[in-house]
Amino acid sequence: MIEIGCVVMQGWQVTSERLPRNFNPGAGDRSRAVAIHGLTDEFRRISLLRDVAGEFVESLCGTRN
Repeated sequence: MIEIGCVVMQGWQVTSERLPRNFNPGAGDRSRAVAIHGLTDEFRRISLLRDVAGEFVESLCGTRN
């Protein structure tokens, strides 16, 4: 069984949204595909920012020890 999902940002919380089993972004309702693509891009930006911030904090903690 394969499940397809999408990351959804609600404020600063990340949740998961289950998509319909027959979802096909290339056919039918393209606005849904665009919205999902936009959410994915936003999640990547926030995730990258958190990674960079985490590395910065780790480097500060490492220099203090």
